[in-house]
Amino acid sequence: MPPRSPRPESNAPIPGSKVTLDVPGDALRQIDQLASVVEGISRDAQFEDGPNAPWPGTTGSSAFHELRLLEQVIDNLSVHTENDELLADAMSEVAALVGSDAVWVVEATSDGALGVVHVMGELIIGESELPRDVARLCESLYDRRRETIDKLEYQMPDGGLRVAMPLRVKKTWFGAMVFTTPASPPVDLAVRDRLLASILRFLAISIENRHFVDSLTDMIVETVCGFSLAIESRDAYTGGHVMRVTAYALALGEKMGLSEDELAILRLGGLLHDIGKVAIPDNILNKTTRLTAVERDVMQAHPSVGHVILDRIPHLDRANEIVRHHHERWDGRGYPDRLAGAETPFLARILSITDAFDAMTSDRPYRSCLAFDAAMNEIRDCAGSQFDPELAGVFLTLTDQALAAAEARMQRWMHSRNHGAGVNLGQLVAMKKPTI
Repeated sequence: MPPRSPRPESNAPIPGSKVTLDVPGDALRQIDQLASVVEGISRDAQFEDGPNAPWPGTTGSSAFHELRLLEQVIDNLSVHTENDELLADAMSEVAALVGSDAVWVVEATSDGALGVVHVMGELIIGESELPRDVARLCESLYDRRRETIDKLEYQMPDGGLRVAMPLRVKKTWFGAMVFTTPASPPVDLAVRDRLLASILRFLAISIENRHFVDSLTDMIVETVCGFSLAIESRDAYTGGHVMRVTAYALALGEKMGLSEDELAILRLGGLLHDIGKVAIPDNILNKTTRLTAVERDVMQAHPSVGHVILDRIPHLDRANEIVRHHHERWDGRGYPDRLAGAETPFLARILSITDAFDAMTSDRPYRSCLAFDAAMNEIRDCAGSQFDPELAGVFLTLTDQALAAAEARMQRWMHSRNHGAGVNLGQLVAMKKPTI
């Protein structure tokens, strides 16, 4: 048997991709350990027979073929870094093994058997589309999750079986895989169940890792929301500013046809854009009259301060570009780096428009707000000097009603308990600059 080729390290770039994925190192080590054990046993099994066979009642030859099949399946599955792709291929492998044309993976929730439903040949279906007998099997298996039960079966009218097997790691329950099998299965049932148990253990570890990553993503997004609220609490005169600026930026981004990844970066960058104001003294931040030249210099340090604060969080790299550069100008007269034109990151140029628009349409102690039309005229007049002229032109097509609707959507998202719905792992990966 040829030696196994070394597996790429965690954080290695995916072939054909410009981004680097953070695949949990433990998951890769578990994959390698399992494949190495299988490879070693299968090599030994080529020469063992009778009572020394890997499993009683099997010949060395049959055990070898069984292990080789398992190794091939694990190798096929271990190349995936996306959970949905892994589940899709796993269901196809199981279908080929058991001679089935229908396979489901039903993830459990924190308090029940029926959560996200994956079905072979499709992405995700709703719980209501799950066949009732499949749902009953999952619920019955879940009810007996504290027992050492390996499978439940349901006899179908044509003599075939619906079989449900658990997805679990030690005592943690992640759901069930359900498949149909014909009355005359293509492989020995004992062999089939051993192979399936190994495949399902592998899948359960993958789901466990995804849950860990999801919780990490949620934690990062919740932290960003907490930072945003901290910013708002410091400035008594700009309540809701961060949320509105972000909402308007998302509306402009959608109008520009940005990808979901770019919108996710824009969302977090918008929420964090004024984080540097936590270092601005209250007597300057909340001053009710115009700032002096010295005070203005202190205030204008907030993008640089915010950038330093976030610089140690690599998954916010691209969002941090927005934080640093949202006060740059198209003509190069902005701050802190006096970037001109396209030197300023694209998403920061979007936020510079929406930040200025909200500032103009909000009351200040030393001036009244501008009406919508007057503020739009200012954006038009400053296109090509302060603002990117193309972006300013697109922003001018947004109506008062469109911006109000964007603000309402953002407000609902901010007040929800599901902030992670706006950002996923892949989008956080996209926010991290690739290591060169």
